[in-house]
Amino acid sequence: MPCTDCCPFCETNYENDWHVFIGYDEAKTVWRTAGLWDVISTTVAVAESFAACIFSLLCRLTVEECKDLVMMLWCIWRRRNDKVWDGELQPSNIAVQLARVVISMASRKKFCYFTQSAFTARYSYVAATSSEISEV
Repeated sequence: MPCTDCCPFCETNYENDWHVFIGYDEAKTVWRTAGLWDVISTTVAVAESFAACIFSLLCRLTVEECKDLVMMLWCIWRRRNDKVWDGELQPSNIAVQLARVVISMASRKKFCYFTQSAFTARYSYVAATSSEISEV
């Protein structure tokens, strides 16, 4: 597979941390779907870098908002990797629901850790069955 430094979604912009997690439309769709864009947008607008933005958010958000923030970062990264390596793109609403299932399971201590293969199976199962998502 050829490697490029262009964004796998827009294929025109240089792929850096800001673009992947905040700048491109697919990332913004995840933030909006998660209901977090209004929470983070003012910090995003004045941040000097991606790291400064994330650290600022982690300092001012509640613990629950921080958990959601971190899981949405994972969600965006997972969607990006699915697009790059598998040529697939989960709908943003399913990806956000999956991230929230993981948060819910962790908070109920249903698991302590997971392996990549175990989580991949869970990811596929949850994405395929919306009933599982609504029950958790």
